[in-house]
Amino acid sequence: MLKIRLTRVGKKHQPSYRMVVTPKENPVQGQYLDLVGTYNPIKAEVKINQEKVLEWLNKGAQPSDRISRLLTQAGITHKLITVKVYEPRPAKKAQEEKAAPSPATATTALESSREVTEEAPTGDITDATEEAALEENPEADIVPEAGADEENE
Repeated sequence: MLKIRLTRVGKKHQPSYRMVVTPKENPVQGQYLDLVGTYNPIKAEVKINQEKVLEWLNKGAQPSDRISRLLTQAGITHKLITVKVYEPRPAKKAQEEKAAPSPATATTALESSREVTEEAPTGDITDATEEAALEENPEADIVPEAGADEENE
């Protein structure tokens, strides 16, 4: 399968690209069948040989995503040229804010937990039953625990 893609040429920190037609299996910097244009992203220059591009597209060459965008910007249309629309990634800060609760939310959660603990009975179950027994009959003596009897004997 043939592919129309970019091959990088130029100096360090001064990229420029050739638009080439090559078999898909060939390496990016490898040999190519035909040169159909050039692209300089620094100067925003695009030179395309429209006749050659359409000829290769009619033969079944698939354009890469970047080539499809450049051809669409140049006004070249063909059924094989499809421009993919990418959704922007959410910012990392936005993801972290969603994961971590805001300070206001943390304080309301803390307050609600305090409310629950204030309503809950405190102490042992035996303390609660002794208090309930005293409320029912305040004059009754509290029966000592079983362990206390053994100590006295």
